[in-house]
Amino acid sequence: MSIPLLNAEAVAKVLGVSKMTVYNLAREGSLKTVTFRASGNKWTYRWRPSDLDDFVESHLREGKGFPTRMNVDGVVAEVLSVKLGQRK
Repeated sequence: MSIPLLNAEAVAKVLGVSKMTVYNLAREGSLKTVTFRASGNKWTYRWRPSDLDDFVESHLREGKGFPTRMNVDGVVAEVLSVKLGQRK
C-alpha cells in the first residue's frame, strides 16, 4: 500500500466536519471504513483517501450556490504530509 490510511482527525479535516460526524457517517454506512479489532473489545477505524473521494463524488449537488466539483486531492496531500512529518 503506497498511501497510509487516515484516522478520524485527518478525515474530519479533509471533509471540514467534526470527528464525531466522521464516526457517525461510518456507523450509518455512508462513508466506507477500514475497521479492525485493535485489542480486546476496542475497534479501530481508518479511511482510504480514495473512499473520501468516492464519498464526496456521491454527495455532489449541482445548482445555484452548490459546487459542481470538489478537489479533495490537495487537502488529502496536505494532511498526509503533516501526518508523515513532511510539511514544508
